[in-house]
Amino acid sequence: MWSNERRHDIYFDDVKGIGGGYIGVGGDQNYTLAAAAGSQVLWLIDIDMEVVKLHKLYGALLSATETPQALVALFEKRGLAQVDAALSTLEPRLRKQLLVLYTQYRDDLLAHLRDEISQPHTWLGDAEKYAYIRKLAQKGLIVPRLGDLNGPRTVMQIAEAAKAAKVTVRVVYLSNAESWFSYGAGFRRNLSALPFDEQTSVVRTIKSSLLPYVRGDVWHYTMQRGPHFVSKLSEHSYSSIEQVMLDAVEAKTKGLSHVGFAPAPTPPSDAAEARKWREKERVRRQKLLQDGLVTRPAGNRECASEFEQDRRQKAEQDLKALDKRLQASPK
Repeated sequence: MWSNERRHDIYFDDVKGIGGGYIGVGGDQNYTLAAAAGSQVLWLIDIDMEVVKLHKLYGALLSATETPQALVALFEKRGLAQVDAALSTLEPRLRKQLLVLYTQYRDDLLAHLRDEISQPHTWLGDAEKYAYIRKLAQKGLIVPRLGDLNGPRTVMQIAEAAKAAKVTVRVVYLSNAESWFSYGAGFRRNLSALPFDEQTSVVRTIKSSLLPYVRGDVWHYTMQRGPHFVSKLSEHSYSSIEQVMLDAVEAKTKGLSHVGFAPAPTPPSDAAEARKWREKERVRRQKLLQDGLVTRPAGNRECASEFEQDRRQKAEQDLKALDKRLQASPK
């Protein structure tokens, strides 16, 4: 429902004002990055319907609140009536679903949003970013979709919509999704169908034993030129995020790397020297993989299980506290 990636501002210099379409996975961290990029339309994909509904909830509440402070206040206990009013124009079934979602996650979302608004680079901490995202929401240009990056329909439909609207996709935010799959035929087809240009960047986060993390964060942030990614996806051996990161060049900013921004090194023209160069490069790349260039983060299922356990424990504590208050009150 929210990300533990905190430093999307590390991408700002590379994506500032590039406009175009934005495709992303996950929660409201997409709003921060899209606002920095000046994206014209957001297509937000997730395989979890709860996340899709959360974007629909945010969309309705953004239209009803002029400031970030007003939005965050809606998640306080007194906000339910205002939330209900903001959802009143929605189809009854969706309205009920979003009210259930709001009620179920209100406390946790309030804590998350308070943290977001305390950070000046985020969509809530920066009034200009908030106003930008609010305007997109009011125009219906934040489009949440249930879908799979590897699936047969959603990404292809977004590609068709972008082409029909003559919108070049300039940012593809994959978070750490690539840690959970290899590049199969569906993923290759989907990414290759999107309308990219030379300004397009594919941005993601990884766990690594070798690459540095951003200060105060638990991820390495990396970005790749879109045309470079599509070109490499045509190669059968280019099969996973590990292959991507073999070409990563660390930026001056600690915790950030670039892929495909500069020409790849080429072997010497002399045939014998070229063979030596290729063998040395092969050994180097193999060692990088063995030493943990890319590692796997804790599984989503494990994290979700821990989260629900914490939720149950909190509920039990609340019930015990309520019981004590009742016992202590006058008969």
